[in-house]
Amino acid sequence: MTPSAILAWLSTLDNEETKQTKLKARLPGTCDWVQDIPELQAWISGQSQHPVLWCYGLPGHGKSMLSSVIIDELERILCRPKQALVYVYSDYDKKIKGPDLLLSICRQLASQCSELPWQLVKLYSQTAPEGRRPDIDETMLLNVAMCDAFSHVFIVVDGIDGVTRDWGRELLLEKLQWMCNHGARVLISSGTHGDRPERCGCLEDIEDALQGEPQLLMRPREKDVVAFVE
Repeated sequence: MTPSAILAWLSTLDNEETKQTKLKARLPGTCDWVQDIPELQAWISGQSQHPVLWCYGLPGHGKSMLSSVIIDELERILCRPKQALVYVYSDYDKKIKGPDLLLSICRQLASQCSELPWQLVKLYSQTAPEGRRPDIDETMLLNVAMCDAFSHVFIVVDGIDGVTRDWGRELLLEKLQWMCNHGARVLISSGTHGDRPERCGCLEDIEDALQGEPQLLMRPREKDVVAFVE
């Protein structure tokens, strides 16, 4: 029973590789303006009364790149080991299920603890021999307990609209918002078919779940477009 075996039992999603692939495609001098967005800075600093920030934009407008730049900035300013950062990528070409997303969050939180939580070690010893992973309730109990162990937890979910709908995206968002009650701050990005999410019927479940949360339109600036074309 090694820590690496327990972490692999939780999830094998490689979000770090996805982030690095995105950032390698970033052109010099682009996306620097992201760190100056007032809504984003209020979310990071905790000055916003809302721990959830919903970022949206048209397909092909670089939302995943912007999410990766935000993640990179959070990693730079993070005060470890008191604070934790987790992130998950999903899109229409690489759909994931809600439970797998929560398990990936669980793995990333556990990997940033000074030692694996005793609750996780106990659950592994009880359920791994049966050939099963944690169910939703077990996963959330672990996630909440680990959120309580950090002073702040930042969660970035890129492409929430790429999560399969068979389990219920509203339920997934409910679980993420539950973690906000335990010190987490959650940034969620999604695509739209217009410049406002309420005009996009395929996001009705997300809109209902995030009603009242701050929204931020993500789109490239002119100098970024020029750099890409050149």
